[in-house]
Amino acid sequence: MQNNIRGYHFHKNNGILDEHKPICSGKINYDEIIYLYKKYTPNSKIVLEYDFTESKDKLLADIKYLSNKLKEV
Repeated sequence: MQNNIRGYHFHKNNGILDEHKPICSGKINYDEIIYLYKKYTPNSKIVLEYDFTESKDKLLADIKYLSNKLKEV
């Protein structure tokens, strides 16, 4: 299946509604997801999908977090 995955869209939600909250807040362990991403599908795309009401600072913090995690060996 890993050869069929072209991309992911990351966001957090409350488990009931399809909210589009920043990934650095909430219950999903994105460290584990990024580990699996790098191991099995490193050429696929990652899209951050957020609600328009979220601040630019939260988006930039998540971009920095992802960038750092993707650079780790």
